Amino acid sequence: MARLKAIRGLGLRDLVREAWLSTYVSPTRSILTSLGVVLGCMSFVGALGITGTIGQQVSSSFDIRRATTVTAESDEMQSDNHSTWITADGLNRVQKLAGTVSGGRVDAYKGVLIRHPHSPVIEGPRISLFGLDGGSLNAVGLNIVDGRSLDAGHVTRADRVVLLSANAAKQIGVHTIGAAIDIDGLTMTLAGIYDDSDRLGDSLAGAIAPHSTLASYRTDLNSTKVIVETAPGAAEQVGARLALAISPAAPERIKIIAPPDPKTLRQEVSSNVTLMAFLVSISTLFIGCISIGNAAMSATSARIHEFGLRRAMGARRIDIFAQVLMETTMLGIVGALLGSLLGGGLVLVISIINRWVPVLDVLLVIWAVGGGIASGILAGLLPALSATKITPVQALAR
Repeated sequence: MARLKAIRGLGLRDLVREAWLSTYVSPTRSILTSLGVVLGCMSFVGALGITGTIGQQVSSSFDIRRATTVTAESDEMQSDNHSTWITADGLNRVQKLAGTVSGGRVDAYKGVLIRHPHSPVIEGPRISLFGLDGGSLNAVGLNIVDGRSLDAGHVTRADRVVLLSANAAKQIGVHTIGAAIDIDGLTMTLAGIYDDSDRLGDSLAGAIAPHSTLASYRTDLNSTKVIVETAPGAAEQVGARLALAISPAAPERIKIIAPPDPKTLRQEVSSNVTLMAFLVSISTLFIGCISIGNAAMSATSARIHEFGLRRAMGARRIDIFAQVLMETTMLGIVGALLGSLLGGGLVLVISIINRWVPVLDVLLVIWAVGGGIASGILAGLLPALSATKITPVQALAR
């Protein structure tokens, strides 16, 4: 009776041993059979691992120029002056806001004729001309490639000096610092040439001059705004108080443009990539499930003699069912472990290439292995049911 009970009852240890031997006998075939699971788990761990790694870089790699820029505008328009909403007291209050690094006014004059005074061409290009004060000169972050930038002294004295963008300088053929520039009939001295601006992208094809100089000679102001450079992470805080600082009497007239919170942006990007990786992984695991199921069905047909002999020796249908199911589950586990290893390796390689700090959540590997186990179980249900229907008579008949 004890011998019969030992034969009829297959414990978990026996099932795992049988499944492992079945998988280990032909490792190449086992890996190829579970290839879908390998790819599914690799894409899951790799995609989410890379997403997590990139997410950690957002705070330092996120476009700092936009992440630390707050702009204030107003719809107030007057025929004689468009910028009465900006006052010296308001700008002083802006400078004192917690989180503000620098800031000031930016006046824009559009369609301004610019040319070299000695050029035989009378009609030169028309560009956008920007008037900046001392605070905005610091805030816009100009990259000077030749000459020097303007400073608060130029603004205080209303000097007739100008900065040209590299594009504008090329258009009028000026390359010498100190050259005279004709701007709509007003002769100004070229102080420097810039090719980039952190917070005033519109100026990359235009020119910049002191706000006080342009206010003295021009009456065709098109628009004006306040640009504020903030400390990293303080843009939202500054943006919430900027309107009140500029115009305490009517802050509702001021339109504030603040950058998105990098943390929120990171979460949105991470969520989208996570969903995409999840869908791709599920699709690949489904393909792997079908692959394992087909292989198990073929193996069941080829092992009729084995299952028939087991039944003849007293194995129950549930034992046959458990054996086949454990074998397909073992294939799922092997595929999941291999896929997780490859996915983790992919994250590590990409991180090393980009000099990032790799971030890989252990839960990703756990979820991947769980997905592989689930795929193996689902793949083995039909072959296992088919194997339980095999009788000793069928085995003898073959």
